Amino acid sequence: SAYTCIVALGSSPKKLGIPGESQYWGRGVSTCAACDGSAYKKQTVGIIGGGDAAVLEAMYLSNIASEVHMFVRKDHFQVTELERLQHILKKPNIQVHYQTEVASVLGDREGVTGVTVRSHHEGLQDLKLDGLFLAIGSTPNSALFKGQLETDQSGYIVLKQGQATSIEGVFAIGDIADPVYQQAISAAGDGAKAALQALSHFSSADVIVEEVAAVQSVVELTTLDQLESILEGASGPVVVDFYATWCGPCQAVSPRLESAAKQLHGAVRFVKVNVDQAEEGLTNKYKVRSMPTVLLFEKSKVTKRTVGSKEVTELLDQLTISE
Repeated sequence: SAYTCIVALGSSPKKLGIPGESQYWGRGVSTCAACDGSAYKKQTVGIIGGGDAAVLEAMYLSNIASEVHMFVRKDHFQVTELERLQHILKKPNIQVHYQTEVASVLGDREGVTGVTVRSHHEGLQDLKLDGLFLAIGSTPNSALFKGQLETDQSGYIVLKQGQATSIEGVFAIGDIADPVYQQAISAAGDGAKAALQALSHFSSADVIVEEVAAVQSVVELTTLDQLESILEGASGPVVVDFYATWCGPCQAVSPRLESAAKQLHGAVRFVKVNVDQAEEGLTNKYKVRSMPTVLLFEKSKVTKRTVGSKEVTELLDQLTISE
């Protein structure tokens, strides 16, 4: 249960359902030029789509690949950025195939080798390609909320005021509620607005503020003196998490650590140490060399050392179960 909720489940790219598409997914078939385009330097690629998304993919790929073939089902593009379209149409390494559909994806054990296309004028023919990018839209991941939150005919969550949905206290952000822009930067802006709206809803709701404030947060520190002060004043165990912002496993462990801190409030103290900001004396004393490293202190002495997300998670599970 929660006092408020922000839905941020995004969308999933649409697929054509043609032969070879699933077989070569991730092995030459992709939906993101910015993610995978660098693998096709001076190679030949294809793009399926005739909208703004396809034009953006073409702009990006034309600066990497030697040839870019665009397959447009209709005899024209359907875009809002006409200036951008004119720009790509002038590029010598972009070839547009109008009234053309990709019938199947061809490949071998290594990956995509080409496509079979069906042209309005020339019928079926094969074209050699090293990669194929789908730019045919996406489907919002809103099935979970069917019959609960109001959605439009395409499944996008309908927004009322700001990021508010049809249920009070529930907000939606990003692609799941945005059929137009679908960009990371606009989703981030939605997130900021939803956070403020959620805070406003939370403040006005019949919630006992003292109850929420009492939930223990994880203390962040940077010096050995700070840690020793906490250890001396602790009446029970103290968990110290040494982490780094660039460490993927550390980011994976962080939510579990926060959850354990709330569950064990009053029984166990939780401390975090950013190794990039902490003084060397702190990390050197406890010989911290890998992240994440979590130390369990009891009566100011280290009783357990865990390194890596798996061991750390197991320790946190043991602590919550035992309490």
